Amino acid sequence: MAGSLPGALKRLGANVSVGLPLYRSVREGSFQRQIVLKGLQVPLADRTLVGNVHATETEDGVPVYFFEREDLFDRPNLYRTAEGTTTTISNGSLFSAAPRFCLHEPQA
Repeated sequence: MAGSLPGALKRLGANVSVGLPLYRSVREGSFQRQIVLKGLQVPLADRTLVGNVHATETEDGVPVYFFEREDLFDRPNLYRTAEGTTTTISNGSLFSAAPRFCLHEPQA
């Protein structure tokens, strides 16, 4: 859905962009991306998360932003570490953080 829906919406005239975590599997992928914002600060409960934003675009020209925060997203599995434990920040906080990064989307 993340691959086809944004392009379909763009063809209908919508202003669409996609925001995703920069998971290790994405980072190691073969497509080109560039850092467009360093040190984005995102408030989350009692702390402020700081991360970088990378950008690329789909074949349909839809901007895609990846949010880099190694302690949250640099792991071999999407939901657990290699040892089978969760990250230092709970998965609930992790999934709360992702939409907050989107709300702070950079204008590239």
